[in-house]
Amino acid sequence: MNKVLIPAIATLLVVMLFALGAERSHRLSLGMLFLLAGIIEFVSGLMAPSSVKDNWWIILFAIFTAVEVILSYLTIHYKKR
Repeated sequence: MNKVLIPAIATLLVVMLFALGAERSHRLSLGMLFLLAGIIEFVSGLMAPSSVKDNWWIILFAIFTAVEVILSYLTIHYKKR
């Protein structure tokens, strides 16, 4: 499930930036950042433990995803009108 969830979240965030009209420079930089973060999360997810209890990978994934969502929100909220 992690192998499908990670690219899907990164892709949805980039699509959201395009759909909601973020500036071109922000779309490019955040798109590249989300791509890099998604690749790192995907590769580390292949090595993550399968147990859910006390799994640091799940905690870090949730934190990175929250940061990506906050960056996306701020980019769309503070776009030039």
